[in-house]
Amino acid sequence: MSLVKLANIAAHIQNVTRINHSTTSIPFTRLHLSISQHLYKQGFISSLQKGDLNGPHLTPTEITPDNIARTKLWLGLKYRDGKPVLSKFQLISKPSNKIHLTKEQIRDLAAGKSVRLIAPPQPNELILVKAHGSKDVLDLHDAASKEMSAEVLCLFSSAATTTASSVVASGVAAGIDPNGSAEESSAPKSSVTGSSSV
Repeated sequence: MSLVKLANIAAHIQNVTRINHSTTSIPFTRLHLSISQHLYKQGFISSLQKGDLNGPHLTPTEITPDNIARTKLWLGLKYRDGKPVLSKFQLISKPSNKIHLTKEQIRDLAAGKSVRLIAPPQPNELILVKAHGSKDVLDLHDAASKEMSAEVLCLFSSAATTTASSVVASGVAAGIDPNGSAEESSAPKSSVTGSSSV
């Protein structure tokens, strides 16, 4: 897992939302996919789809050793009243300082207590962690409920009126899961299909 690459993704998404882009692409990796799926399910982005440098794939395309370097994840970005729903993407663990918490510390952080200078997430925030001994990326509260120790990866927040915690996601990310998609009515126009609802 490369925190340097994740830091670059964070800076990229912050930059494109400042100029109100409706979609953007990031390199396809297991970590980026897992984080993007959490953002989609929590309503921070409107769509998630595999594609390439030219845009999202119109039909499902298998990833092979020949095309993986060109494969991209295309994210649909959401705005309300001209403001990005995903207003902040901040790394907590840094390449030079990874933050590992015990299951007790994870539980305390999820319960609203500050731990090792990390403030607990507010209703409009999402903290993602990577479970120890696993490649799984989880919501902080999921890790707490499963009594997992974990590395604290990053924090996302929304400055929009509707917070991430009030989002009820429906459907799945297009091109990622074969089970279907849902429509997003509040995102800017985009060629990407598959979305979450708010």
